[in-house]
This record gives sequence, C-alpha cells and structure tokens, in this order.
Amino acid sequence: MKQLSQKLEFNSEFSPSPERTLRLIEKTYSQKNNFLIKFNSDKLDQTDKLFSCLKARKEDDSKGIMLKGTHTIIASAGLRENFLGDWADDEFKRNTIKKISNLIDES
Repeated sequence: MKQLSQKLEFNSEFSPSPERTLRLIEKTYSQKNNFLIKFNSDKLDQTDKLFSCLKARKEDDSKGIMLKGTHTIIASAGLRENFLGDWADDEFKRNTIKKISNLIDES
C-alpha cells in the first residue's frame, strides 16, 4: 500500500489529498450545475476553493449559498431524531435542513 500511495502521490491522511482532489475535479468532473453550501462558522470548510475550481471549467453554472453554523448541523440529518427521539435535534437544525431542502427543490 505504501508503494502504491507514493506512486499515486497520496501523502496525507486524506487520499487523495484535498489539493489533488481539486485538480481531479477541475480536469475530470463534468457536472455543470452544482449547488454548494458553505457554513459561516465551519473552520474545515473548503467551499471557496471548490467553487473556484468548478468555475474554472468551461460553461460551469455552479451556485452557492452561505448559511449559519457548521457542517455538523446537517450531519446525520434525521438519524439522531429517528434513533434518539425529538430531543436530539433542536429547532435551528430542523429549520436549516428544511431551508436546504427548499433551496434544492427551487434550483
């Protein structure tokens, strides 16, 4: 595995690396209509880099929006509530998920 990772330039805990992933997207990803969601308090967010990468492609029509919170707001959406009960998700999380669902339906 080590030899393979060196040959393919996989030198991080993420494989492929975030930088290589962006290069692959720019060169091989063909979907022109993407909807990116950026959260204003997410310290791990790379939406801006991904958006720039997508927009560098010919005829790209990707769009994006910024919402309050972090990506964990929507992580396991509905699962917490289904397994743990109504107390597991607060109203802000429910409203954010509804907002995202509506935005996707409208686009």
